[in-house]
Formats: sequence, structure tokens, C-alpha cells
Amino acid sequence: MFYNEYMNLRGLILLVMMTILLTGCKYPAAVRKLSTPSPSPTPVEPSLTPSFTATVTTVSPTSTPGLPLNLIKGPYLIFTGSPDGMTVIWQGELNEAYLFEWGLDDTYDLGSSTPAADPETSLFQVRLSGLIPATRYLYRISTLTAETHGSFVTPPVTSESLIFFAFGDTRSGPETMNKISASIMQYIAANPSAQTFVIDTGDLMDIATEESLQENFFAPDQPDIQSLLAVMPVVNIMGNHDGTALFKKYFPYPYTRTYDWSFDYGPAHFVVIDQYIDLVQGSERWFWLKNDLSTSHKPWKFILLHEPGWSAGPHENDETVQRIIQPMAVAYGVQMIIAGHNHYYARAEVEGVTHITTGGGGAPLYDPENGWPFIKTKIKEFHYIKYIIDGNVLTAQVITPQGDLLDEFTISLQENP
Repeated sequence: MFYNEYMNLRGLILLVMMTILLTGCKYPAAVRKLSTPSPSPTPVEPSLTPSFTATVTTVSPTSTPGLPLNLIKGPYLIFTGSPDGMTVIWQGELNEAYLFEWGLDDTYDLGSSTPAADPETSLFQVRLSGLIPATRYLYRISTLTAETHGSFVTPPVTSESLIFFAFGDTRSGPETMNKISASIMQYIAANPSAQTFVIDTGDLMDIATEESLQENFFAPDQPDIQSLLAVMPVVNIMGNHDGTALFKKYFPYPYTRTYDWSFDYGPAHFVVIDQYIDLVQGSERWFWLKNDLSTSHKPWKFILLHEPGWSAGPHENDETVQRIIQPMAVAYGVQMIIAGHNHYYARAEVEGVTHITTGGGGAPLYDPENGWPFIKTKIKEFHYIKYIIDGNVLTAQVITPQGDLLDEFTISLQENP
């Protein structure tokens, strides 16, 4: 009898084991439900104008690869000239399949693109359009194994307030530029409304070569520069060290037929002038500048260039700024001209126009000289400038990379003549 009971129990055990093998040890339905993919997000149109040849798709958010994506350059941001657009650029491996995704949060659910590189530059570009002005967007660039992230805020169409930053002549001092970038990033982390843009007054590199641009401006060993470029469009002004061909290759702003252009941001209008093409009274460029300034209805106006009209040496003051640009600035209500070229900070006042020299971004500092006309203050220090517009008042703060205040001044808005 004991033997029969043993055989019955043994048969039961074998039956259970066979059942498990045949069913494949499936998980319960509740567990399978957790791993079901979420539906793809709804596309938003219009949303993307990819540069070169690109495949546009809409995808579900990918799982986090967990490895940082190391690119040759970027990602970095370029204004399109419109408040509903932004261009994201990076340089990577020519044949790599990069997935670009963007959205209003870290689900990146507004859309995606797999852009192809320009074979001549190895640059990947994604131009976003149809965006909501004054809105923060997040983006992600990924491969199968790694990813990097960034964000940007689209310009407001109208606003009475604006915070932006300026520095220049970073050239051979990426370590100093990195400290300035860290200071700016720290400020916008505490003040999200200051995530706008940066003006760089030029001389991004020692000499106009790929190697110098890579080491000086994109500086892969300076992480805070990389962080700044990924979240703040930098409006670069071409300097005498930068070389036109190399500059326009990496910074495809919405130029005119020459390399002038302009943009609006909230209460302000900005005009970028290329000083390495002659500006002659009565020329096509002269009429473009006159029309651009005279037709802007923004209360605040700025002209951005590299070589100042009034500074404190040792470079000579730029005569074209004095003879051609200054009279237009006075006639059409420009409050400020921002330049670099001399490696220090200086401020001049000429016929109601403030002329700023901000050349302390990293290149070896110069000694500002005495006796130059219209100079109100001059300081030999590495620095950047924070501009704060609040209605009819502009406050400028000149700050060291360590956060010390070097100079502060205000301008009150006057009626345009």
C-alpha cells in the first residue's frame, strides 16, 4: 500500500513539472501589462524643417541609454530670426544615426527626426519652426547607446522685460570662458527667466583654423562651455581673428547678402554688423542698416560689432563706427553699441549713445590707456556683462568670473527723436 501511494505522488509531481514546461513559465497578466509600450504621441504640425536630407518620424520616448553622448561640437543653438523657430546644430560621426527628439518636458513627445549630415561640413542641423513664442522646450540627441540633452526658450513677441548676457574675445582662454559660462549657468538656474541668449563680441579663436575653433570656442574639455551652448543661443559677432569662411560655416545666422543681420527679442531690437566689408554711405548695406533701424518699433535698440568706435586703446577707434554708424544710432534711437577687440572693459558716452567694450572673455588682457575721448570708466579684468531691462530702465552689471561686481550703470529710456 505504501508503495502505491508513493507511485501516485511521484506521478503527480511529474504531471506538475510537465505542465510548467509546456506553458513556458509565463508571467501573470498583471506583470505583462506593466511592460506594454505606451502609444506614440500625436504629431504637432508644423514643427520641423530639417536641414539637408532628413527622415521625420514620431516615436515613443526611448529608454535612457545611460551613457553620455560625446560629440565633436555641440549641440549648440542658432536663432532663425523668428520667435517661433530655433536651429539645433551638432557635429558628430558622419555615418552615425542620430535621433533628435523634442517636447515641452522630458518625454520629448512633440516629434523626432533622424537628420543626415551635410557631407561638406559634417554638421547635423534640425530647424524647428511653428513653436510657441516665450516657451521653454527640451530636446534630446541619442544613438543606440548614448544621449545628450539640452533646452531653449523661444523669444517672446512682446515683453517689457529682458535679461541677456555679453562677453567677448574669449580666444586663447577657454578656461576663463568656462568660468564665465558656469557663472551664467548658475544665475539662470536660480532665475529661469534669464534663459535667453548671450552676445559674444568676437575673436572666438586665436587663428581661423578648425583646430583653433575647436580648442578655443567649443573646448570639449570645458564642460560648462558645453552646458551653456546647449541651452543658450550665442549670438557671435565675427572678429578679426575669426575668418569669414570658417565663421559662416559654423554659425549660419539669417544673414543678408553680406553678413549683417538683425533680430528682435521682447522689448529690444539687435543689429549685427560685419566690419570686414566696407560700409559706405549711400551703398546697399548703408540703406539696409538705415531701413532696419528706422522701421523697428522696439523701444530698446542695440548695435553689435567687434571693433569699437570709442574705447581706451591700444587698438585705434574704428572710424566707420564714428562716421557712419554713430549718426544712424543717434538718428534712430539706438541706446547702446556693444563691441570687443580691446581686452578689457570700458564704457564711453557719445551723444546719448553708450559704447561698451567687453573684451575680457579669456584672451590676454590689455592695459587700458588714459587720454582717450568720451571714456567714463575702464577696468582691466576678465568679465562678462548682465543686462537687465525692466520697462523704461536698463541696468548693466559688469561681473568677474568669480561673481564680483566691477561696474554697474543704468540707462533710462528716452523718447526717440
